[in-house]
Amino acid sequence: LFLASVTVCFLFALISSLMDFSIAIGAFIAGVSMASLPYVVDIKGRVEPIKDFFATIFFVTLGIQLVFTGLGSFWELLGIFLILILVLKPILIFLLGVFFGYSSQVSFMSGIYLAQISEFSLILVTGGLMIGDITGPIFSLVVLMMAISVIVTSYFVQHAHGIYGLGQNFLEWFEKLSVVKRDRLEYKSNAGKKYTVLIGCGKMGTIFIDTLRRLKQDVRVLDNNPEVIKNLVKRKLACTYGDSTSRAVLDSLKLKNVKILISTIPDLSVNQFILSYAKQINPKIIVILTTNRAQDVLDLYDLGADYVIVPRVISGENMSEMLSKLVKSKNILVGQRKNNIKIIEELQDLGLG
Repeated sequence: LFLASVTVCFLFALISSLMDFSIAIGAFIAGVSMASLPYVVDIKGRVEPIKDFFATIFFVTLGIQLVFTGLGSFWELLGIFLILILVLKPILIFLLGVFFGYSSQVSFMSGIYLAQISEFSLILVTGGLMIGDITGPIFSLVVLMMAISVIVTSYFVQHAHGIYGLGQNFLEWFEKLSVVKRDRLEYKSNAGKKYTVLIGCGKMGTIFIDTLRRLKQDVRVLDNNPEVIKNLVKRKLACTYGDSTSRAVLDSLKLKNVKILISTIPDLSVNQFILSYAKQINPKIIVILTTNRAQDVLDLYDLGADYVIVPRVISGENMSEMLSKLVKSKNILVGQRKNNIKIIEELQDLGLG
């Protein structure tokens, strides 16, 4: 399978070269054609090492070809282009987003994530340099733009939620410019006075929902995956589509009436916001968060989290408990197996399998 995949890549590259196109274009088309195969996951796993190897060579080669002499007035041009890329481009994407009916937060995040220029531009400019249509200074200018925009936007993405929070009231005003009204993905049920909010209906969240329903506890789900919300609506489970870092979305959950809040999102900054906001609205609320890093556990406890889930630790504890029961009776696996299959089938129904 590995040899066949590499052969297809080189075959398309050869055909592209014979047609006077870039070999990179041919390789790209080969990748697109193989992406629809049922073996795509296995192919990705097999070609990953060679992809990383050639990617390293490619970027090192770009660095070797960088020249800083002769740039002259190009430094001013570099500054102008960076302003267009890092400032004007996100603003245009944001305005287009709210214009077509998306929330200010979704539009803002889209602008932030798309601020940098694509690494594919390096392939194009390398091709231009090889055939002599682009000079060394122009090549260096594009590579520098790519490097600087990637570095800057990585910090933008890391602090995007905080940046949005600073100008949220101002940014939400632009939603009035929308010409497309999108239906809200939501299902409301007659919940009791006290209910549980689950943020993030992933694999772990689905298990929590089943447990809470088995205990006859009212639960309301918040998720930013529209497909998951649509499936929850079909099952007539109380749910809301939205971003967990939006104050307006959290306000719609009426946290004053919430007894327990569970977040299955392992992002530290998101959990910090949820924790501080929930405790501010309802000091008595029990907040359970999720993380994959040991240091994040300590940080969240310091901020007042009631419990922090570490999936690997929890799964290890559960497996140890099951092994202790298995030593006494082999029949324990029969019930666990049935329960495992049931959960997997529910995940597939939600599109999370």
